Amino acid sequence: MQVHKTDDVTTFDHAVTGFLAADPVRNTVLLTVLDTLRSGGGHGDDPPWFAWVSDDFGVVGAALRTPPYLVAVTAMTDAAATALGEALGDRDLPGAVGPEATAAALARGSGRSHSVRMREVQYVLTELRPPTPVAGQPRPFAPDDSVLYVAWFDAFHLEAGLMVPGDALRALDGRLSSGGGVWFWCVDGEPVCMAGRSGPVHGVPRIGPVWTPPEQRRRGYAAALTAQICAEALAIPSHACTLYADAANATANGVYTRIGFRPVAEIVETVFEIT
Repeated sequence: MQVHKTDDVTTFDHAVTGFLAADPVRNTVLLTVLDTLRSGGGHGDDPPWFAWVSDDFGVVGAALRTPPYLVAVTAMTDAAATALGEALGDRDLPGAVGPEATAAALARGSGRSHSVRMREVQYVLTELRPPTPVAGQPRPFAPDDSVLYVAWFDAFHLEAGLMVPGDALRALDGRLSSGGGVWFWCVDGEPVCMAGRSGPVHGVPRIGPVWTPPEQRRRGYAAALTAQICAEALAIPSHACTLYADAANATANGVYTRIGFRPVAEIVETVFEIT
């Protein structure tokens, strides 16, 4: 088993894209970040770095970091993740996002302990179940929506409690430039819900964030808007849509399962500490 490290996105792209594309749903985060970087877009404050593990038969696991975000890792064996951690022990490793077993082995190999901050369920949708109709209609983001979008994007991340909040305008630019977008559900012309979608990478767009102000919740707006976005994505056509939901948020999980999403994986956000 061999660990490879590079700061060059092209080298990483050539080495791992085939491996990642073999499971574009579970590898959606690395694929979309790689797609953004490949096209010249930014995804962090400092230069990114990349690593992957291979055996005699090819790539068996991959990781990348775009600071200040955590290390994003694919599923891999404990042995591969431990070897990866050993090779990355000299890097700044604040934590990881990915399967819990992989994150734990990565921490252990790097001489760090880990604690789980958040658990998320990953869902996939291939066949939409239309929700109960509600008042209103969707419309795409317009330049005049920038202030509202930033406020709702920041509110979403604050409520989600993510360790590293997202950059609203950078995320917006990435979605719009990659074939994705942001939409609002409007009632009497007033936005009551917002949802975003990445461009499809290897046939799989990722939905999110989905945000409804507290005073507008439990009226079906999030289900209606998410369903609309997914229907349009599947008509592109995309193979499937995927999204992540906080495992502790029963309301959100209920919304997604009712319109046809089914769980396929669980990922965790972990914090690393040097032992």
